[in-house]
Amino acid sequence: MTPEPSKVIRQFSLIHALLASRVGLTVDQILATVDGYRDTFDPYSSTAVDSVTKSFERDKKEIRNLGIVIQTRTPMDAPEDNHGMRYLIDPSTFVLPDDITFSRAEIALLNLAARAWQHGSMSKDALRAINKLRSLGIEADGTLSGVRPRISGWDDVVDHLGDILSQSGIAEFSYLKPGTLIAEPRRAAPVALTEWNGLWYMLAWDVDRDAERTFLVSRITTLPRMIPQSRYDSDGHDYATRLANELDDRAQNNVAQISVMPLTDAELRLGAKYGAADGDGVIHVPTADLDLLADELVEYGSDVSVVQPDTLRFLVRKRFERIAAAHGGAA
Repeated sequence: MTPEPSKVIRQFSLIHALLASRVGLTVDQILATVDGYRDTFDPYSSTAVDSVTKSFERDKKEIRNLGIVIQTRTPMDAPEDNHGMRYLIDPSTFVLPDDITFSRAEIALLNLAARAWQHGSMSKDALRAINKLRSLGIEADGTLSGVRPRISGWDDVVDHLGDILSQSGIAEFSYLKPGTLIAEPRRAAPVALTEWNGLWYMLAWDVDRDAERTFLVSRITTLPRMIPQSRYDSDGHDYATRLANELDDRAQNNVAQISVMPLTDAELRLGAKYGAADGDGVIHVPTADLDLLADELVEYGSDVSVVQPDTLRFLVRKRFERIAAAHGGAA
């Protein structure tokens, strides 16, 4: 049995869902679709319905006590029908007043907190909401990078790669290519490290392949080490900016179409991250990495289906086939 999410994650999911919904959600929709409620919600069990409804009422009160305004809308044709009441959070209430400003140190601390949140145990939820800070205009200035909390292995990998980059060295590490199960040894000279859409990328010169390559840091499975007496002198070009621009261009030129089931967690979360579905229930997703997107979509199971491109549909299907094979079934 899947363990019940903590209260914090449940309330986070509720806030996220109410922010994402333009017309609001009824209690039934909330209990059936939002993480932390849907796990224990059983419409055929009065005891289960009563228990999860009480959790929602407590969460609603605690969220309001935090100063977050949860609005209610009643049906115009049945103003006394509490069952049809819809709950929502107006995104404009999350905008900071014009007279609130941050010092550079405060901005750095806020960004560091966001990164700790992003890479911690709530990473999947945080990755889908990390743009909250960025929507406030908060960007890293790097002044406090020395006190960045060590929440996950990614930080250590990035730090080692950064050290090797600063010494113009050549890194040695194991890398798990998309679609493979066994990591292979790689030797590459880093020329740029860039955080893009919550993930770290490294642009490097692959020594063995004698070619430039882009590596996703989360696919590096070992702590990089610098090869002794190695050196790679780049030409001083701003490779970090070039890498970020290339990822932007790749995403803009590769827009996937994902059909989502209405009133599901997939519609709420993907809609909040990539934009609401169109009239046909399709969300348009710019992506720089089809394999990463396939990994994300598999989490939603049958609540999503790939309209296009065919390559993404193939990647998602292969993942489902591997899951089915691991459990002795058929996809």
